[in-house]
Amino acid sequence: MTLVLAAAPGIGRFHLMDRLLRGLESRGIRTEVFCVDAADREFWIAQGHSTSFAKPRRPGHENARMRRAPFSEFAAIDCRRRGQEPHGAALRIAEARLRRIAPSVFDRFDRDRPNLVQFHQVRTGAHALVQFAAREAGVPIQWTGDGILPGTMQIDSFGLDGDAPAARRAAWDYREGPINENLLRAAIASVAGNSLPLPLPRSAVRAPALLLRAAAAWRGRNEGTAPGFFGGLRAWRNASKQPEHSARTIELPDAPFVAVLLQRSGDARLLLDADDAPSPLQLVGAARRAAAFLDPRAEVVAVLPREGLSQRELAPLRNLDDVRLELSHATAAACMTALAVVTVNAPLAGIALLADTPVLHIGRAVYGTPGVALATTLEDLAPTLRTSARDQNRELRRRCLTRLLAEGHLWCLPDDPDHNGINGWILQIQHAIAEKSPYGADLNYRVGPVWPLASEGLPSS
Repeated sequence: MTLVLAAAPGIGRFHLMDRLLRGLESRGIRTEVFCVDAADREFWIAQGHSTSFAKPRRPGHENARMRRAPFSEFAAIDCRRRGQEPHGAALRIAEARLRRIAPSVFDRFDRDRPNLVQFHQVRTGAHALVQFAAREAGVPIQWTGDGILPGTMQIDSFGLDGDAPAARRAAWDYREGPINENLLRAAIASVAGNSLPLPLPRSAVRAPALLLRAAAAWRGRNEGTAPGFFGGLRAWRNASKQPEHSARTIELPDAPFVAVLLQRSGDARLLLDADDAPSPLQLVGAARRAAAFLDPRAEVVAVLPREGLSQRELAPLRNLDDVRLELSHATAAACMTALAVVTVNAPLAGIALLADTPVLHIGRAVYGTPGVALATTLEDLAPTLRTSARDQNRELRRRCLTRLLAEGHLWCLPDDPDHNGINGWILQIQHAIAEKSPYGADLNYRVGPVWPLASEGLPSS
């Protein structure tokens, strides 16, 4: 029987993964959550899902596949996620942690080989190890994560964000690509109108028993995959967070302005896809100087990430008199009306590309094709901004966006999944495993936003 393995999906996107797993099961496809943290395992068991666990073991004999695994590369991912330099004691400790779970990871693929391994959003050394083991076993994989437009998710068979093949494409790769104007017009209208699909009902979140949570948190307190004892004890609460859709006022400048899309210091894209990423203050400061170089009247609008900034990051920004701070709900409006958008690699800079607003980025990003967006550094931000005013690559950008949004993205809101989006995801999985479900009616999936509703020219799968 076909088996889809969800690889350490965490808890924060429980409602999305729960909908996917239950949708697959309703169509006769077995599912299993493979956990690398004991607290996560107790959570998924409490929700009624089949689970397995990469139990840490004492160092022992390595098989040939384990000897081929580049543990130091995987450990470097965990070091960077913690803000540590990937060498010395920090690297050795991270590598030792991964070696303890490696036998369980490889045994999992020997015991019951899945047909597909599904990764979502989280990139750690443990996820890289699971991906390596899957490829060694000849099992296809699929990655999903936050998309470049609201209500979308990236989907790829190799990696996410800076690891995705799209992040390494050249303009040449889009030379013969089509432009779906209907899709792009519908997408920009949907973003401007803040239209969201009707979400599916949420499953009730069940708290694991306190003793089980405490035991799991204690077992995982010293493992690199765990959030520590108290974090593990409270981890189940991450599934109960409700997304915010409340309307708020937006006050953008009447004068020309440059928008800066900020990211929290713990954002994996900053840590894994940018070399020596600047702090919010450094990025905004460079944007101020570049804006003044472009137009003395230009202002700077710094848009905070949805999860906000730490007080340490936010306090110095509040002291800048000539910088306007906006909450994340202003992202779309700022991207569509700014002279240019500056960011390290925030995914929602895709809104700016859709609106033909130049995007200047410092880190690797899925939209980072030369000519589509402008790669730069803090030191070169001002001349790059001036160059962006002469941008003549609209056709290339629209070819790139058509391919990304029609093939490289699912139209599904990660925090509030809808019926169409889950259908599309299930169809993508069935296509990846080259198997049509023997149960249930054929699924329909519509590429594109829920509004505008006119569907002419929008491809379906």
